[in-house]
Amino acid sequence: MASFQQFSDNVYDAIKNYVTATWTACDVSWPNSSSKANGDDPFIAVDFHGTVYGQQSIGANKQSDNRWDREGIIWFFIFVPRNTDFSEASGAAKAIANIFRGLTLLSGSLEFRDATIGTGAAATEDGAWFNVPVSIEWRFIDAN
Repeated sequence: MASFQQFSDNVYDAIKNYVTATWTACDVSWPNSSSKANGDDPFIAVDFHGTVYGQQSIGANKQSDNRWDREGIIWFFIFVPRNTDFSEASGAAKAIANIFRGLTLLSGSLEFRDATIGTGAAATEDGAWFNVPVSIEWRFIDAN
């Protein structure tokens, strides 16, 4: 058995590496990492969802030899100080969605599909932050 530190998620890593290299407008806070939020500066928090595997083909001698794809959604929550012009938050949401438009990663095996931008809402109980959510659907085609 491998040690725990040897495990990784190639889909998550590819998305994180791409966003880190591409998005420079504000800090991005990834799951289970220290927030990079700095005072009143806008930032993005990320949440990552996906299936483990879904069987896509039949007919192999062993069922595990069939094609098993993964699908999911990556969520970007655009946080801006309350009373910031909504157009800025909405524009940033559209910009983050646009960096995935038509994109494939992992030699074409990871594709990005529909993106949805939410209406936004107060993000904290004290009303200091406003957030606009962006969801981007992804599919990893595991065609061994």
